[in-house]
Amino acid sequence: MRQLRVVWGAVLLCSLGSVVIAACPEGQEPFASCEIAGRNTEVFVCFDESRATYRYGAVGQQPDLELSVPIQDVDFKPWSGVGRAIVENVSFYNQGHRYTVFAGFDRPFSEEEMEREDRHFGGLEVARDGLVLAELECEPASVNYGFGGGIYDAKTASGYQWDDVSHSWIEA
Repeated sequence: MRQLRVVWGAVLLCSLGSVVIAACPEGQEPFASCEIAGRNTEVFVCFDESRATYRYGAVGQQPDLELSVPIQDVDFKPWSGVGRAIVENVSFYNQGHRYTVFAGFDRPFSEEEMEREDRHFGGLEVARDGLVLAELECEPASVNYGFGGGIYDAKTASGYQWDDVSHSWIEA
């Protein structure tokens, strides 16, 4: 009987080891992630030099939806360089739906503002055929967003440059 329990334990561990959670795919790094307020779900946008990936699903579980596109094709909008908030967004498309993840933080302009912990924000907008279906807010404390480099650098390394006039990526 003990031997049977050990075997079942090994099978369970092997099975759990193969479960994919909604975090970044192996070899990719996070661009932005957060837990969605009031939903027990999380969203991740990850990337490497060749692909960008969107994952959405229950916290710590297999994603309900995963989309992955070549880095050249990802719809990434960098920070404009203007305003108090530094915010960027990435959109993924699937069967008439658009999933836009945005993340950012308010720039501090004083010592008092530097001490605030609630400066990060983010969210997810879901639209179908241009009509917004849902605007979901991130729990501020769960927002992970690293401004600088990231997808911007990956897109420029793949031969594209951001055009401030047209607000789009063009081949360099």
